[in-house]
Amino acid sequence: EAVVLHRQPGLVERLARLSIERDHSDLALGRTLFQLMTPLEFKDTARQMDRLVLVVDAFTANFPWELMVADEEPLIRKTAVVRQFESLTWRQRVRPAMQMSAYVVGDPSTRDFEKHFKGYAKMPELPGAMDEADLVSKALRQGGFQVEEAIGQSTDGIDVIHKLFQRPYRVVHIAAHGMFEVRPDGGGPETARTGVVLSDGLFLTAAELRQMEQVPDLVFLNCCHLGEMDAG
Repeated sequence: EAVVLHRQPGLVERLARLSIERDHSDLALGRTLFQLMTPLEFKDTARQMDRLVLVVDAFTANFPWELMVADEEPLIRKTAVVRQFESLTWRQRVRPAMQMSAYVVGDPSTRDFEKHFKGYAKMPELPGAMDEADLVSKALRQGGFQVEEAIGQSTDGIDVIHKLFQRPYRVVHIAAHGMFEVRPDGGGPETARTGVVLSDGLFLTAAELRQMEQVPDLVFLNCCHLGEMDAG
């Protein structure tokens, strides 16, 4: 069942902008957001819940839901709040991975990236990403996971992709270079790539992860630029 909440166009957007621009907590602003953004029938329930999943679309995801104040403090202080995207593209039959297995990628080779994508410099190594991958692998092994690794500059792009499909994984952890909508030399808009930069002009993208038969419980992606969005 759905409830349509009527509102004045532009009001919540203005309040959201105020909350972003200010460098301190404003309880009055938070209370107004709560009153405007929460359906009337749900206000008392929201005060009593200790866990809350907010199903949002691409527009309402920009609202500062966690800063809403029902009484005397922001909702997030007493309620675990998670945002989940409304999606029209989803897998009808989800097959989870049952084995305690994980795949950890850390600073793989980006060899010849600058040759395939003109105008970009050669990418530097990321020792911090390698350290992160090593620490995560160690922690996962201590937790009983079997870990497949693709760590360091000796790992080329094809190796990274081969290992992704080698077995089902419950956890995939990636720390590497990332790029948003870059086009290979001579390529048009339809050739734009967004994802984890690999060697030889290859990327690891959402398309490859989508083709995994078993869906991981967690995919953690630590890359520059991949939170970027265009105007559309």
